[in-house]
Amino acid sequence: MKKLFLLVLLGLFVCVVSRIADERLEFARLNKVSASVSDALPVVLLSTDEESFEMHLYDNETTRQVLAQLPQKIIMTRWGRGGYVGTLAKQVKEPQDKSLKRRAFFAGEVVLRLKNNTLFLLFGPTPASLTVDVPMLTSAGVAVGRLDSFETLDHLLGVTEFSIQIKQ
Repeated sequence: MKKLFLLVLLGLFVCVVSRIADERLEFARLNKVSASVSDALPVVLLSTDEESFEMHLYDNETTRQVLAQLPQKIIMTRWGRGGYVGTLAKQVKEPQDKSLKRRAFFAGEVVLRLKNNTLFLLFGPTPASLTVDVPMLTSAGVAVGRLDSFETLDHLLGVTEFSIQIKQ
């Protein structure tokens, strides 16, 4: 029984160390990301009853697929201390460029996780941020844009409806 307990404890230790090492690698990779907004793409407006946020888009194939779905309304739920998450109406295809996918993001980025077609508004550490103070996802996503201002996201209700449309 004691040996079983030690094996379980060792397995848990290996899992935690592996997870932390993976997180540190993703965080280091974030410093090499050169995400810049595109002047060729329109600005997107994300609105609730209380607030509005402008999103400047990154020029990639995932962003263009999301843009083609607009306008739409999404119910988004607070995710930990640093994000909101909601599901898009239509599934977005995997990008050809696999280098777009990552787990660590900058505060203010809007990210689509392709695994379950969820859109994240990230503004601080998330439940997946174990040892770093940046927004992390549990599985890879693609950044589609960056919010101009995101400080008031922290003051919204836990469940909020967002209207997402191209700014006129």
